[in-house]
Amino acid sequence: MVRRIVFCLLAMVMLLGALGCTPAEQPPVEDAQQPEASAEQGVTITDEYVIVFPQKFNAYIDRATSNLQVTLKQKTGVRLQVANERTAPVAKEIVIGQCNRFDAASATSPIMLQDDKIIFTSTDPARLYFYVEAFVDHCIAEGALNEQGQLYLTEQTLAKVVARATTYEGKLTVLTQNLRYRDDEGGNSVAQRSERFLELVLEYDPDIIGTQEATPLWTRYLQEYLSDEYTMVGVFRDGTGHGGDEANYILYRTERFTLVDSGTFWLNPADTEKVGKIEDALCNRICTWALLKDNKTGEQILACNTHLDHSTDAIRAAQLAVLFEQLSYDLGHYSVIMTGDFNMLRESEPYKAVTKAGLLDGQRNAWLDESTVDHSCHLYTDDGEIIDYCFHSKDLLPIYTKIVSDDYGGYVSDHYGVLVELVPKRK
Repeated sequence: MVRRIVFCLLAMVMLLGALGCTPAEQPPVEDAQQPEASAEQGVTITDEYVIVFPQKFNAYIDRATSNLQVTLKQKTGVRLQVANERTAPVAKEIVIGQCNRFDAASATSPIMLQDDKIIFTSTDPARLYFYVEAFVDHCIAEGALNEQGQLYLTEQTLAKVVARATTYEGKLTVLTQNLRYRDDEGGNSVAQRSERFLELVLEYDPDIIGTQEATPLWTRYLQEYLSDEYTMVGVFRDGTGHGGDEANYILYRTERFTLVDSGTFWLNPADTEKVGKIEDALCNRICTWALLKDNKTGEQILACNTHLDHSTDAIRAAQLAVLFEQLSYDLGHYSVIMTGDFNMLRESEPYKAVTKAGLLDGQRNAWLDESTVDHSCHLYTDDGEIIDYCFHSKDLLPIYTKIVSDDYGGYVSDHYGVLVELVPKRK
């Protein structure tokens, strides 16, 4: 029976060949117009979708969910409902975070398409937030819309988002902290506050720290507490190395960075290499800098740290003019982080001079702000102003900030530290 079937098939092939209908003369498959078969499959975001978040809610997920919902409404006109994972599942969902909608152990990518579900997953809340924000920027803000103005997503689209979000690996946590040079009453001696500062550093684990008002006593504490993890560069503003007035130290995580070069210059228009000050300034003022190679990314970063005069805006503006003249080459060639106690308000002319020079205010522009106070200089009271800043160049993106007003059994200083997390923008 099998032989008979094979024989019949061979006979049919021979007959077709005799009639001139050979397979070689048929139109090649690749020339056939079959757009639906070759098009990559995806999903279209309609009002049937629901944004689902886990029961364990936090500020990162809150902000990510809100931004996704608002931007979708602005760009596509679709306003999605938001629901907790405890609600009944629906067929079409955008899932943000690890919850009961999928098996996290089986995740093959931080952003996935599973049937009609779009899933964002990570055990790191900040990383999860960054993936959602990268999705918003790439797919929504930059436009992945079809002719009907709907958001159409494919695996390829999401893969591009993941590639874009890999810059998170270069995340930098930067802290600026005025240490307060002297002992104060009420349990606020330098010795007491130095232990609280150590607790702050251990909790927030900054990669780069800029300190102001570091006296010889503070210098000893910094070396004692932090030298195992951090390298410290800087000199005292009276020019005596490690034995005099105050220093603006830069501390960088030794394992992460390689020091390329470093130095200190005076905000002295007569000669930046010599101890001196602008006329009528109250103190000698300096800028300490360190050119660092990031061992994670291979990129070079210029960290600068300064402390402007507590006199007038005119003097501070003149000090900044000297500072930016000294850094004119570097601002165009490196990623820049500039920390400091600038003694200036955001509506002031000196502040405008910083932004005009091309630096951005990380605390003001961060995606997520977990500050519980609105001031950095408090003078041991419940009120104050923001005068401490983490500025950065435009090739860095601030994703998180906090004015660190945490209680460590007392104050760290008469200033709160300002913390900013930055990631390099994808080139």
